[in-house]
Amino acid sequence: MLRSEEPAHGLYLRLCDTNGLARSAIMRTLTGVRCERVWNGRDLHALAEISKCPMADLERSAFRGGSGRAIRVREHVLDSRDDLLKSPRRSCPDCLNESHHHRLWWDLAFIATCPRHLRRLASHCSCGRPLSWKDGLLARCFACDHGDVAAVAVEEADIYVVELDRWFLAQLGVGDVSLIPPALHGLQLRQAIQVIERTAVLDLLGYDDPNAGLYDLHMDAAKARAHGFRLIYEGRLEALLDRVHAGNVGDWIKLIRDSMIR
Repeated sequence: MLRSEEPAHGLYLRLCDTNGLARSAIMRTLTGVRCERVWNGRDLHALAEISKCPMADLERSAFRGGSGRAIRVREHVLDSRDDLLKSPRRSCPDCLNESHHHRLWWDLAFIATCPRHLRRLASHCSCGRPLSWKDGLLARCFACDHGDVAAVAVEEADIYVVELDRWFLAQLGVGDVSLIPPALHGLQLRQAIQVIERTAVLDLLGYDDPNAGLYDLHMDAAKARAHGFRLIYEGRLEALLDRVHAGNVGDWIKLIRDSMIR
């Protein structure tokens, strides 16, 4: 059975871990089921057979590929290139200690922390190697015998990044539903992320450039998003747009939404 917040590919990894398979490739050889296909919502019938997990549960939990780069995570359509992080694999050691399974939001590139434990997500084994989906064990990499992410030094999270990540999780149905700032009301999650990022760029660069991105700020992306979210949450977006002569909030957000149509 699936555990709370566990995606289909997380179940695949837990099966490897439960059977002591240090490399996920061993599971592929034994069963013919490929982790990379499960990642995209494929091979679910085969995974259901070997795991005895109901197919309906797997379909609800799986990341489902669509046309182009679109991928569905729960009820949200995200961008597989910008929003998913397949490498390195990440985890929260404290979450693993509470329940030994992978959480779906560890794979979302726009989430940097565990809001429950107020720490940045770990992306390396205690031996120093990056975690990856080549690993068959949840708490360490495939290349060492005694590594453990629980031994990785805790990197405390920025309070404003935690605030934003908690809001992201609420939109995904994880945790309590939080207040939606008026400027983000009615937006899909991918659209909200774009508005948040553009708000940060607008304020920190001081002018409106639709081609500018977080990379132009030369700062930690999570902190940049948190800065943009705080401006929106505190109702300062309208004043910001006035300052840089970028128009009114409704028209500016409409331009962003229209620019995302593929």
